[in-house]
Amino acid sequence: MESNQRPTFEAVEKSLEMLEALGTAADAHGLLSALFCTGAVVRKHAWVNSLLTSPVQRENTQAINAQKTLEAMYVVTADDFQADDFQMQLLLPDDEAELELRINALSQWCQGFITGLKLTGLDVEHPKNAEWVEPLSDLIKIACMEYQGEQTGDPEAEASYAELVEYVRMAVLSLHNDADRERIAKSGTQAHQGKLH
Repeated sequence: MESNQRPTFEAVEKSLEMLEALGTAADAHGLLSALFCTGAVVRKHAWVNSLLTSPVQRENTQAINAQKTLEAMYVVTADDFQADDFQMQLLLPDDEAELELRINALSQWCQGFITGLKLTGLDVEHPKNAEWVEPLSDLIKIACMEYQGEQTGDPEAEASYAELVEYVRMAVLSLHNDADRERIAKSGTQAHQGKLH
């Protein structure tokens, strides 16, 4: 797979299974997104290796290809957060998949995202930035969401799911923009203090 080609949910899921890696496609992407969202320094190979339970053998072609799929996910996710127009997409099953699978994956994505925020040292339940309180509270609720028997193809259920996905995406955008502003303000303050010394 080319490094700039966006892998599908199914491709990432199969790759993780092939490598006997930790987590699911959704929570792995959620965690990675949280790291990029907050400006954490994430190295491609270090991140991929963090998912693996054992080293990939060079002669294992299937495992090498699976590793490349994970690397592709890293690259497109990094590009998403660096793009001016923020076209970040949550890694979720496509719209033809059963609604139960999609709902569970969205919940797992948010679980991964919250875990990633915690890894950066953010207190997700009591963030210092007051503007983060509501979106983080909502993301935690979605992370705890469970399938309630909604039927695939039901217009109301499908619309509710689509709204949730877009809400999560926009919440991530909001957090990302705020984090960017805080980093810029902090770097400006540090530069100013440097001139005073």
